[in-house]
Amino acid sequence: MKSVKMFFGMMLCLVVLAGQAQAAVSTDIVLDFERIDNTSIDTYGNDIGVDFESWLTVDVGFPDSDIEGLKISPRLQSSEASIEFDNTISKAPLFKSLSYYVTGSPVGYVLNLLSGEARTGTIGGEDILTWSGVFISSIVFTVPSSTTFYIDDVTITPTPLPGAAILLGSGLLGLVGLRRREII
Repeated sequence: MKSVKMFFGMMLCLVVLAGQAQAAVSTDIVLDFERIDNTSIDTYGNDIGVDFESWLTVDVGFPDSDIEGLKISPRLQSSEASIEFDNTISKAPLFKSLSYYVTGSPVGYVLNLLSGEARTGTIGGEDILTWSGVFISSIVFTVPSSTTFYIDDVTITPTPLPGAAILLGSGLLGLVGLRRREII
């Protein structure tokens, strides 16, 4: 009887701790490019599983603005630039938004979801691109020639391992421990 009470007490503690861990880990991460230079762009964001391909950094920021950002400006032919996200289950990024500024022709984008689905669209001018509840693996931008494209403040929420999985695993370990204790 004493071991059963102890087991339920441990499970209650795990439920409370798992719920708090879930809330603590699911905060937004904003990739802000104001202090990034050409030498660090390839590694920026790697600690949270984000890679940037084919981007050039700029120091002047968006025209007529104090915001700095990543820039791609093809001269002779259109170019692609992509943002690749870590797609492991425990770090699946929930994409929220990014700020952009486009001078010239509209920029096309393809949002590749973890489910295999692709969403497409075009953007132009200066605005914030947002989606809600979208788990992504990459965003690919197609920038026409003689167009300048900037992005800044990429916001994602890494999703933690669900508390239910932690509870299930710890519960199974507890049952195994009780079973062994009864045998010995």
